[in-house]
Amino acid sequence: MAIERLITLTLAVVAAAALAASMPTKKEPGKLDLSDAINKTVCPIKIEINDDPKRIPRRIKEMKCRDDPNVWCSKNHIPSNECCQHQHAAVHMQCVEIQDWVQVYYPETDDTQTSRVSVGCMCVMQQGEMAQDSQPS
Repeated sequence: MAIERLITLTLAVVAAAALAASMPTKKEPGKLDLSDAINKTVCPIKIEINDDPKRIPRRIKEMKCRDDPNVWCSKNHIPSNECCQHQHAAVHMQCVEIQDWVQVYYPETDDTQTSRVSVGCMCVMQQGEMAQDSQPS
């Protein structure tokens, strides 16, 4: 009798898990899944998997800036002033990789290290120097 209850309970849990996995996830306002956002950013990104079988974690997902955002913009018929790589008055805008540190472990050598990884690409503004008006004294 106890085994039958255990089997019934196990089947109920498996069925509930299968049902939950098949249901669409609720999207939170102001948030996108990575697969949805990858080509909707001002600075287009590329995903690279940093794979090292001798390391834990073995795979680290890195999100890097694409090589030339303006080429991507022109291919997608987006005006250059709506892309990040441009100069506007005294402000220069460009796509830069955002990096962070992740701790990794190498079991063969019992060594723990911190590695720098790219976690995104962001449009940043850099204030430029405006030319001084030359007025006679």
